[in-house]
Order: sequence, then structure tokens, then C-alpha cells
Amino acid sequence: KRGAARIHCIVGVPHFYSQTEWYNTALVISSAGERIYRQAKLCPCCEQDGTAGEWMGTFELEGVTCAVEICADIGCMELAKLPALSGARVLFHISWEFDLSWEHMIPGARALSQTRAQENMIYIVYTNAAKTLIRNEEHKLGPTHGGLGGGPNPFQGSHGQSRVVDSMGIIVSEAPMFGDAL
Repeated sequence: KRGAARIHCIVGVPHFYSQTEWYNTALVISSAGERIYRQAKLCPCCEQDGTAGEWMGTFELEGVTCAVEICADIGCMELAKLPALSGARVLFHISWEFDLSWEHMIPGARALSQTRAQENMIYIVYTNAAKTLIRNEEHKLGPTHGGLGGGPNPFQGSHGQSRVVDSMGIIVSEAPMFGDAL
């Protein structure tokens, strides 16, 4: 039966609003396959991130008020505060963080999810890309850890460590840096 598992999805997609302008967008899809909400990234860090969004709102999932933010948005404390003040209990965060060549940045980025949860008394479900499929030097699809080159390189691309943080800032569950977890 469609929607029987009651699994909702949040996926990152480009949302083009003209021939050349677009938003880096989180799209929330219900278990029935319907679009529930769309949130643009509000703090683009570089040109390839698209145009900055102009709104932040909330949506309901299974009777719980939620919000979503993208990547560098976590660095702006007001972006977690706004939905919390509007009644959000869960903030979903989708990200493609630093690669391991920026290892010194990882602890600070990880601490931000804990800080935002605690200061706003909300849960944060933080998803961070780990493996991806890109073409290697032979133009074959294969598992890698991102990067612009090709072939398996654990030092390119995002580092994983998706996590759930409770409203006291405590990490309840965290995926490993390498490998799969559910």
C-alpha cells in the first residue's frame, strides 16, 4: 500500500525560477509522494550555491511542527531561532560539509548542530553526505567520496557523520565517518 511505511523524504534539488537564476532547495515530500514544503538555502557560501532564499517557514510531519535548513545556514543562529519561535520542535539540516583535507573544520561544524539544538530547545536531524557516485578517470560510475577528480579518494567530498541531536544538545545517534548506518 502506498505510504504504508509513513516515510517522508527531504531531498536537495535546484529550483530554477528563470533561465539562469536558481535556489539551492530542500524539498519535503510526504509518504504519499506529495510535496509538503520547499525551503531555499538562505546563506549561500559561494556562487555555485545559487541565489539566497528570502523566507523560512515551518511544516507539519505526523503532527510535529518542523523546519529545514541547508548547509551553511547552520552558521546563522537566527535561522534556527525563527522556526523554534514559530513552534518547530525538529529542525532538519541537510549538508555537504568539509572534506577531510579540511579536517580542522569538522569539530566546529559538528558543535554547531549541538549548539543550535540546545539554544533553541529543539531536536536537530543533521544529514551529511558521505559517499557519492561520480565518474572516475575511465568515465565509469563508481563509489567515491566526492571531489572533482575521480576514483576512490577518502579525502575528497563530505565526511558523513549524520546525527540526531536532542534539545539539550546531546548527540543521541551518529553515523560513522566511513561506512553505512541506519
